[in-house]
Amino acid sequence: MLNFKNIKHFAIILTWTILVSWFLYRFIISAIGAEFNLAWLYGENYDQSSGEIVIVKVDNKTLDALQSTDLRVLSFTKTKFAELLNKLEWYKAKAIGVDIVFANKSSDANVLAEVLRNNKNIVIWAKIGTIWGEQTLPLEEFSGVTWGSVDTGVSSNILSRLPPYVSYGSGVVESLSMATYRKYIWDEKSKKGDIHDGRYFVTPLRSVPVDANGNMLIRFFNAPEAYPSVSMIDILKATEKEAPEMEKMFKDKIVLIGEYGTLIHDSHFSPVDSRVKMPGVEFHANMIDGLLQWKTLTSQTASSVWITAVILAIFLIAIFYSVGTGSAVVVLVALILALIILWRRLVIGYDEGIVINLFFYIIIAFVSFIGTYVYKFLIVDRNKRYIEGAFGRYISPDVVREISQNTQALKLWGTNRRIAVFFSDIANFTTVSE
Repeated sequence: MLNFKNIKHFAIILTWTILVSWFLYRFIISAIGAEFNLAWLYGENYDQSSGEIVIVKVDNKTLDALQSTDLRVLSFTKTKFAELLNKLEWYKAKAIGVDIVFANKSSDANVLAEVLRNNKNIVIWAKIGTIWGEQTLPLEEFSGVTWGSVDTGVSSNILSRLPPYVSYGSGVVESLSMATYRKYIWDEKSKKGDIHDGRYFVTPLRSVPVDANGNMLIRFFNAPEAYPSVSMIDILKATEKEAPEMEKMFKDKIVLIGEYGTLIHDSHFSPVDSRVKMPGVEFHANMIDGLLQWKTLTSQTASSVWITAVILAIFLIAIFYSVGTGSAVVVLVALILALIILWRRLVIGYDEGIVINLFFYIIIAFVSFIGTYVYKFLIVDRNKRYIEGAFGRYISPDVVREISQNTQALKLWGTNRRIAVFFSDIANFTTVSE
């Protein structure tokens, strides 16, 4: 029965559920630094890679062959990178993204600069630093080359977003992934830095969703170190006999060059695996993979998260308030399973998947369940327990139950009813009783 008291109790439980759920959500996220809504998705790869990306690894094998020092820091000459890029051009790579710092002065910088100027399909590393205040730019010799920003704006243990561009001077520098993709499709004329209506326009006709901070959500296609790859030294030492096989590997492909296992190489945890770090170049590989297939991700807006959360809490509290504990547990489990199925469907069922805030909603489900029953026990059912204890020894359980459910029955007033009264006596009852 809906009355003022029930509405008041309902409002108190709803307010408590929303506030406690939000506090728990923020506390857990900030303490662990994990993106649970994505971490639960990648138990297994749900999408196939495009097969258009190959990674050249500057790994320990390369360092052992090109450096005499045991220090795992990249220090060999830029001439070696010039040789690598020439070979990749010879093997007909369509676009090349270099996730290597070319900021240290050297006598052979012009050798590499000439190769970069002669090949317009190459993008080189640049850290613009507008997010964290750090800036590392390529040498002046490479000023005429296309730069690709590696700024991530990572603010947690898990890297799952990349900005499509960062501002630099009076213009913009697109991310390494976006700039390399643009080389792949041979698009140098489209406007860069064009964000409106929550989307970044790569071309006038094609766009990708961005969040409220202007970052793209990465859709992952491979676990760490699962992309096709080859060591840099193997390419440099490849013979003419091996050239056809190398050309088969690199022809018309996007080639990304990055450090693996070196002392200062960049790596981050990813939603794919929170225990094994993913090399930085592979975040750009996954981002490019999504661009090639136009498979992207977008997050719920803050307003839709709150609207959904309130509706969900109202629905659950109404059920938990009305049914017994056993039925409530069944509803709770069924709802969580339904949310997980819906969440996976929204993410993987569409080219532009929607990542709902599943973790927050699951917290709301549990908090509303616990809050409703704790509140009912401590507040709503307190008088009911008192009445049942006081009258239970003297009158029938049915009458006690009616009184506890309708405390108005305790008021000293009467009602007009048609009733039948039966009087009886037991013969010789006084004698029997004595």
